This record gives sequence, C-alpha cells and structure tokens, in this order.
Amino acid sequence: SVLAGVNMPYDNCLVYVDGLLRGNVAAMTQFQTQEIVLSPGGHAITWSYTFNPVPLVVFPPIPADYIAAIFIDDVYFLPNGATTMPPTAGPSMKVTSIPENPVSIAPTSMPPGATYYDGFEQGTFPDGDDEWTTVGDGSWELTSERAASGVYSIRSPDLSNEELTTLRSSVTMTTNPNWAGGTLLYSVLAGVNMPYDNCLVYVDGLLRGNVAAMTQFQTQEIVLSPGGHAITWSYTFNPVPLVVFPPIPADYIAAIFIDDVYFLPNGATTMPPTAGPSMKVTSIPENPVSIAPTSMPPGATYYDGFEQGTFPDGDDEWTTVGDGSWELTSERAASGVYSIRSPDLSNEELTTLRSSVTMTTNPNWAGGTLL
Repeated sequence: SVLAGVNMPYDNCLVYVDGLLRGNVAAMTQFQTQEIVLSPGGHAITWSYTFNPVPLVVFPPIPADYIAAIFIDDVYFLPNGATTMPPTAGPSMKVTSIPENPVSIAPTSMPPGATYYDGFEQGTFPDGDDEWTTVGDGSWELTSERAASGVYSIRSPDLSNEELTTLRSSVTMTTNPNWAGGTLLYSVLAGVNMPYDNCLVYVDGLLRGNVAAMTQFQTQEIVLSPGGHAITWSYTFNPVPLVVFPPIPADYIAAIFIDDVYFLPNGATTMPPTAGPSMKVTSIPENPVSIAPTSMPPGATYYDGFEQGTFPDGDDEWTTVGDGSWELTSERAASGVYSIRSPDLSNEELTTLRSSVTMTTNPNWAGGTLL
C-alpha cells in the first residue's frame, strides 16, 4: 500500500525492479494498493524519491494539500495462484463502471462564481470550441465512455502499437487574455502508468506537473496569473522508451479523460461539479496506542506491515540510501500504526536531492505478485 503525496514538478517517485523502470506513483491523497508482477528468483524493488527532478529554479505555487512525501505500508508477496484481499482500508484499484448508453446531452450549468465553464455537453469539441485545440500523432476526441458529470468528456487517443513506437498527442486550452488572475479547475481521470504511458501538464510551455495512476475522476487545480495562457495536457505512449513492456496490469485504462473545466477568478469559491473524490487528506491519529504487528494475509508467503518497529536496521531485506534516509513513522499508516516514509528533501535553494528505499526479495521465491 502506498500513499504517494508527490506532484510534478515539485517531486516524484519512480519504481524500479532490478534497476529497470517499472512505473511511478504520484498525486495520491490516501493509501492505494499497487501490484508488481515478479518472475521467479530474487529481485530488488526500489522506490526512488526525488525533490525538484526537472530541475526548476522557481517553483509554481504549491497546492495547499501538497504532502511532499511517500508512505509505504503492508508489503506482501503472493505466489502465482494465491489470492487474498489486501490488508488496507485504502481504495480498490478497480474502475467503477460507467453506463454504456447515456440518455442525456443536456449541458451542465456553470458553477457559481466561475467566469468560464466547459463540461463538453454541447458536443462541439474540438471544432466548435475555439479555445480548444488538439495536435500530435492522434487527436483527442469527445466521448461518452466516461464522464465526471453529465454524459460527455474528452479523451486522449489510443496510441498503443505492437512496435512500441513512442507516440504523442496533446490537447491545449487557450484562455482569454482579458482574464484576471485565478484558478483553473478541471476533473481528470488519468488512467496512465509509467512505463507504459504518461500525461504531463504544461502552462505556456513550462512543465507544471503530471497526472497518473487514477481510477476515478479527481479535481485538479492550476493557479494562473492575469492574462492569456496555454494549458496543455500532453499524452505519450512509451515515453522512456522501452523495447519490451513489463506485464500490464488488468485494470490499466491507457487513456486520460478530462471534464468539467472551469475558471474561478481570485476571491471566488465554489464546489466542483463532479462526483469525484475530494483531494483533501483524511487526518491520521496523532497518538498511536498500539504497536502489535498486523497478521500475514492468507496465501501470502511474505508480509511486512512495519509494526515490529525494526525498520530499517532490523529488517534485513530493506535498505535505504541517498541524500536522506527513509524512516519508520506513525504519521500515517494503511493499517496498524506504522509505515515507512521518504525523507524531507525540500530546501530553499531548490537543489535536486534523491533518496531511495529498496526491498530485496528471497532468491528462492517462486513467481508471483508483490503488493
């Protein structure tokens, strides 16, 4: 289980298996269960946290709910053929089904306080929406496949190909040059995962972040200064690039959906018009009262919930290196009291710093899944 409270361009967390990039984790506000398929034998699984990875000399405004840390808990291994429910109260990674036959195309209404809103319910994207353009190896398109509200959203094209050729497509919203400063909000379902694909977000050609690893719509915010701006969502298939993909998760969506885009001038507030989750973090008890170890999940041959309080020196399979050390914490946990967390690498000079934690598996393990 992981809570990756990191966001580009401030920081990121890449996941490696035996030195090969297998994905990234980001933009989470609660614990989620992730899966890594492993072949038989020993492996080194590394979570690498980087502060200011681009690097930038000046950061854009930092969101109020920015956590700036990764928390890992409830790590266990299931040999092939074994199944169990993860020992965490975090959300399932399965995608909520969307009705196949939408019955309404009535436009949704402009949120109170907003001076611009597009829920794509008029069905005019992109040719009838002058502020929207799409370019690249394929075009973003209107879809009723998934929506945050109403019937329609826009989605990235299918760029997958057997040759694993790197392909890109972007959609850009150009704002009104007469707008005052404020916040652009949008609902996004970014069903992309490194190393298969990614989605980077730019403002006026400068990287402002990324969206990834979502299974339902979430509301994102972009703070804008007065005047016109170009906000671009750039989708890339096989961005590394790799010549062979690792096993693809069963719930991999391979697309980005955007809906309910609206602009709030400074001083205006409103609730987003989406049923997606809040981006606020659920508070964690400040005073843990138990360090009893949680139990091994049924079917698992390895489990560490960090409840023994021995990380890292007493856990031979775990090591941490870099500009700071990962450490045991009771700040947040998926279950029990303890988890491990990345160090605070922030600094006023915005010097790029890195720290990683590695789990080395038993060489006698059969093939299976690390969760």
